[in-house]
Amino acid sequence: MAFHLNLRCCATFLVAWLSGSYSPIQNHFNLISMKNQFLLFGAFFLLLLSSCQKDDVLTADSSDTVNTPLEVVNAVKKEYPLATKIQFSAISTNEIWESQFNVSADKLSVVLDKKGTILEANTATNEVKLPIEVTTYLTNNFKDFKIITASETFKNKVLVGYKVYLKSTTQEATVIFDAKGAFVMEYKSNLAANNKPVTKNYPIDPKALPDVVAKILAGREFLRGTVVVDKDNKKTYVISLKQGNTYWDIVLDETGKVIKESKIVIEPKKYSAKEVKKADLTKTITDYLDKNHKGWVLDKGVANLINNVVDTYVLTIKIDATKEVWYLVFDKESKMLKSSKISFTIPKIEEKAIALAELPKVVKDYIDGHFKIWTLEKGVVILIDTKVSSYTLLVVEGKDKYLLYFDANGKFIGSKKA
Repeated sequence: MAFHLNLRCCATFLVAWLSGSYSPIQNHFNLISMKNQFLLFGAFFLLLLSSCQKDDVLTADSSDTVNTPLEVVNAVKKEYPLATKIQFSAISTNEIWESQFNVSADKLSVVLDKKGTILEANTATNEVKLPIEVTTYLTNNFKDFKIITASETFKNKVLVGYKVYLKSTTQEATVIFDAKGAFVMEYKSNLAANNKPVTKNYPIDPKALPDVVAKILAGREFLRGTVVVDKDNKKTYVISLKQGNTYWDIVLDETGKVIKESKIVIEPKKYSAKEVKKADLTKTITDYLDKNHKGWVLDKGVANLINNVVDTYVLTIKIDATKEVWYLVFDKESKMLKSSKISFTIPKIEEKAIALAELPKVVKDYIDGHFKIWTLEKGVVILIDTKVSSYTLLVVEGKDKYLLYFDANGKFIGSKKA
């Protein structure tokens, strides 16, 4: 704001001068001709204006800009030259800033460090545009919460995920998802008495972690991290780690004390299948078949396995007395999941002679367009369940004979010289 302040000083000085408030200067100028006074006035004004412009800085439309490093302000202006209504606020005092602004009809926010490096960019969206995976997760896990804001998160202009801010009557929550809508992490805190947000958050690189927090890595792979900052500038670190098939989500305070920790082991699944005979079936399955499909014979049986443990049984059985064939699926507990009767219908196929007068017009038109003088030696129409399937014609032109093939609609399929 330095430019505006200095310019106001310039204007104040000039008004005072012209009104006679600065009497020594005024008295001195009274000795000079009116023409010279105006010349000196113009030169003096330009000199003052020049000094004002030297103090001009790149500012944003926010009162907090005066406390925002120039590198941060300039980074936003450079990356988003069409930005309007720019505002800045500190997320972490003297370390991390957030800038909110508009670009055309879009509302954006970016998180930057003190060097002006953009750590994260968010474009506001609405619940309708969120992936179904995100809305389903929120519906199942935040039933008492209402979505306040939702945004698409970008890094280096590439969509990396979604961030959703929610509130209940007593709590606020920030939930982060990846680009495919898969849950990544969440953080909850109690609302202030005035129902206003009490925390802000920003992503963090493992190299930026304090030493007391970095120790928690202990040879494990850093997946992602978020820093939550409260109104007193106290930080909480939410870190996701991995080692082999084991994953951790850990919440720590800024002293490195673990507040919450969860661990999950994801074993890689090996899928396989093996043939089963009647003797391999469980008693529960055979009892079900004896009761519901008397006289059944196992036609084919397969057991689907996960990590060499049966997950499902898939069977086809025959009943000789009724000539029926059934398809059944049982789970690993031998509970019937699916049962359906397989119907076999053999279509009736007929071959019928067809005369020239019976040929569809589209067939005749094709032949007339490709053969000058022709005769139909033989024509056959194929019927499947009484419906036309195709036409096969033996056409004679001079000494040559051709087999022509047409589909049910009379569309030419191919030809062959007989």
